[in-house]
Amino acid sequence: MLSACLVGKPLKNLQLKNFNQLNEKNILGFFVTPTTSITNLNLSDCVNVGDSAVKIIASRCPFLKSLSLRHCVKLTGVGLDHCQVLGSLERLNVAMTRLKGADLLRLVEILNSNEKALALAHIEFGGSGLSWTNELLLRLGVLLPRLKTLEINCGDMLGGSKKLTDEGLGNWEMLEVSERSKRALRKTSIRATTKH
Repeated sequence: MLSACLVGKPLKNLQLKNFNQLNEKNILGFFVTPTTSITNLNLSDCVNVGDSAVKIIASRCPFLKSLSLRHCVKLTGVGLDHCQVLGSLERLNVAMTRLKGADLLRLVEILNSNEKALALAHIEFGGSGLSWTNELLLRLGVLLPRLKTLEINCGDMLGGSKKLTDEGLGNWEMLEVSERSKRALRKTSIRATTKH
């Protein structure tokens, strides 16, 4: 049924938010052959989408510019690694997942090692805030020169770990932090400073 939507139509934006029945099998049936037309794919709140589904998506939609896997709770770093073929990706939303900052850094390093043009300009990240360190933020800043927005939206953001200080946060032109994270920042006495 879903694959019939793509026949003969140059579909650019595909929104499948809250489609709880969506899983690897459905995605494989939907993207029977690779498509060059889809550039924006939103799978937010598709709780059954995991690593193998992301592998299929990355191989069948190689020209994605925007990918939202927000609240795809089965996604791990293994699934994120499959996104290394998406050299045109400008926006990535992986908020409310189990990913760690190191998972994102590994993807970015793989993209750099393959000499893919890093178009990533906006990243919304969730998962474990305890995994963020000054060194990780500084490394991302070096590897992603086009990055304009990094939103770290983690339920346990900084959770008293004191791993992030002004040294890590102060090197970003823009750092969007969710209200929940701002409360965590205030509790830990760490200021989020940015360069203007």
